[in-house]
Amino acid sequence: ETSGGAVADWLEAGGREGGRRSSSRLRGMTKSEGREFAQAYLDMGREIGWGVFRVTRFEGSRFEVEVQGSPFAEAYGTSPRPVCHFTRGVIAGLGDTLFGSATAEEIECAAAGAPRCRFVCHD
Repeated sequence: ETSGGAVADWLEAGGREGGRRSSSRLRGMTKSEGREFAQAYLDMGREIGWGVFRVTRFEGSRFEVEVQGSPFAEAYGTSPRPVCHFTRGVIAGLGDTLFGSATAEEIECAAAGAPRCRFVCHD
């Protein structure tokens, strides 16, 4: 609140860089594409304790992701707005790998009272 959004931007930027690097590396090691690739990549989030990720929609250069059990939302507590900035960045980095460049936004957040966190990513 007191940073004027700078911390959210820094978290998003760090997540994006990590997401871009790791998804690019994985893409070079697999033949999967599109939704299958995105889901395989995001499954790693569950393995490292970042919640259960599910690609709910993938059409053209747009996909949507749900995250159940986000530790970022749980650690933050109650908020009037989405707080999973790092995860948003990771998803944007994945979008960069898939589409060349992408924008991601968190449209629902468990910290803000939603049953799960939801993200939209598009070019």
